[in-house]
Amino acid sequence: MGIPPTGKPINVWLIVISRFVDGKIAEEWELPDALSMMQQIGLIPARP
Repeated sequence: MGIPPTGKPINVWLIVISRFVDGKIAEEWELPDALSMMQQIGLIPARP
């Protein structure tokens, strides 16, 4: 993404949606809180 590393830890909420077939995971989608992540790394300003 062209963003230099800061070396600082970040916290990101993540939603995982799984689709099961015959009791086994057939597909899985992960949806991170991209807005919060971009705010924490300084790409966009945080809310006041």
